[in-house]
Amino acid sequence: MAPREQIIETARKWVQAHDSGPDRDASIMALTAPDFVAHHAPRSLETPDFNRDEYVEFQSQAFAVFESYNHKEVDFVIDEAQNKVVYYLDVEAHGAGGNVKYESQYIQKPLLT
Repeated sequence: MAPREQIIETARKWVQAHDSGPDRDASIMALTAPDFVAHHAPRSLETPDFNRDEYVEFQSQAFAVFESYNHKEVDFVIDEAQNKVVYYLDVEAHGAGGNVKYESQYIQKPLLT
């Protein structure tokens, strides 16, 4: 597989790991290194960085409030030379009973190794 396709496939696996329901934690762990650190932007929000375990726990708690969660790929920006990808997602989710609607856009820059 060409480097570009491999980068896109790995990025998609990362996004799908967050959608994987009961296997979410294990799926995310499988795609993160032991020294994984999640940085949040903008820094003005003063959200602390998360290590691997903290990130998985945060995702587990966040997804527990959603009955449904759907993402749509908007764009990928690939840097094959540096093995990096920036991807853009639109997200829509609904809380218990469908009464709470959550919408957001995400920009993530996973470092692929």
